[in-house]
Amino acid sequence: MCLDPITLATISTVASIGGTVSSVMGASKKAKGDRAALQYEAAVHKRNQELAEWKAADAIDRSKKAASEHRIRGAQFKSGQEAQIAANGFTVGAGDEVFILADTAANTDLDARTIINNGEREAFSFKVQGAGFGSQSEQASRQAGNVRSGAFGALISGASGVASKWMKYNRDSAPAGPVDPSPNFQIPSFT
Repeated sequence: MCLDPITLATISTVASIGGTVSSVMGASKKAKGDRAALQYEAAVHKRNQELAEWKAADAIDRSKKAASEHRIRGAQFKSGQEAQIAANGFTVGAGDEVFILADTAANTDLDARTIINNGEREAFSFKVQGAGFGSQSEQASRQAGNVRSGAFGALISGASGVASKWMKYNRDSAPAGPVDPSPNFQIPSFT
């Protein structure tokens, strides 16, 4: 089966138009998919930021509770020391026993402050981590907003190919003779 040049040119042009339409639709769907993926990524990072902030607050709460419990145990230990001092026949609050009780109170307070300080350091690391997640969330959101469809580029590229084939068809099918200064070429409309 042998087709004449006009039929071949028409088939080629129609195929180019179909390819262009397919490319435009594919580029548009890809852009939508990329945008959705980046929006999901932003949401995940935002959630991780919230979790890190909760962990920071929890670290502070846990350290305060642990410090309070340590102070209670320290006070109980000091009371035991006072009872032992009194049971041994010494006066509580007089002599060298005052220094022992003062050291116990100071060490208890120092340990409680250390517990709180460690909790604050842990909380700080969670806050830094949360800030990083927040930055990643903002970046993904910006990227999602900047996703551009390649549909316009595909349309221009396809239209160029179609126009090239159309011009070749018109040139090859034109009768031999003088060249008409106003060619009958019209750019096809895709709307």
